[in-house]
Amino acid sequence: MLSTYNKLLMELSNSTEKAAFYAFEGMLSTMLGTIVGIISRYLADLFGPRNIFILSASIAITVTIYTRIILMRESSFSEHPQTHYKKPIPRK
Repeated sequence: MLSTYNKLLMELSNSTEKAAFYAFEGMLSTMLGTIVGIISRYLADLFGPRNIFILSASIAITVTIYTRIILMRESSFSEHPQTHYKKPIPRK
């Protein structure tokens, strides 16, 4: 999942926004990991661990499909999706 988010951040942000996006994403993933760890214990007691796993897997699949759709839509707007990367400057 994390590689999908990183790919999305790389593709949809320019070079000045990347640092802020990665810092925000790091902060959110740490907080959400802690919160989900606490909440999932109580949900597993209520619904069973198998149902929590199925819910988590279905959310992961949905987010992955949605991210692929966004990336395909973004790349279809330009004829050459790789042109926004800067080419290295040759050294003399």
